[in-house]
Amino acid sequence: MFLGNTLAGLVLSPVTAVRTVRVVGAPQWDELRVQSILEGLKATPVLAIDVAKVETEVQAASSVDSARLSRTPFGSAKLEVVYRQPVARVMGSKSLFLCADGKIAEFLEPQTPAITVKLPEPSAQPVATLAGAWDFSGLANVCRKLENLPFAKDWIVEMNAFGSVFLQAGPVVVIEFGDTSKIDEKLDALAALFEDHHDLLDRVRSINVTAPARPMVVPLR
Repeated sequence: MFLGNTLAGLVLSPVTAVRTVRVVGAPQWDELRVQSILEGLKATPVLAIDVAKVETEVQAASSVDSARLSRTPFGSAKLEVVYRQPVARVMGSKSLFLCADGKIAEFLEPQTPAITVKLPEPSAQPVATLAGAWDFSGLANVCRKLENLPFAKDWIVEMNAFGSVFLQAGPVVVIEFGDTSKIDEKLDALAALFEDHHDLLDRVRSINVTAPARPMVVPLR
């Protein structure tokens, strides 16, 4: 009991207060926010740190996927931060992005997705109102796969209020995907059409791959 009390007194004393925190994963544009959270740990004994509170505050930014704070009894700690992966820019915003996990996140620094996404009108609200309101995981999967297709650069991906996905390929052509199921088959059908007709976008008004085994093409009149 005496030994236990001694150890408890040691780790709760100023002698073991946090002196250094190593941050892993935070980009330069988020450093000030993270540092302001960690400032509150100065002179705090290691076992007195509310780990869950710190992690929750770091994760309060929608761009953060996870945060994990670890500590030692010798005055050091490590914060590991993992950020979401943006796969498409949200139309009408410079800072909102659709991420690979289907979440809408705000990034304070420009990101590089080639795809732009147009969300259903009721969802075009601040990030806080989007949480839990819409499931964009299927849409994110579409955007992620399109980014790997050379003919799909600068396309606009739109989801309507019923969950149907449309691609605006250039100023005229609309490609209808239907829902986000069987996305690989639909993209394969689309790729096959482009392989057979490299100038397809100059010759058609719309393409429908809702039934990938029977794609439909409406030519220009």
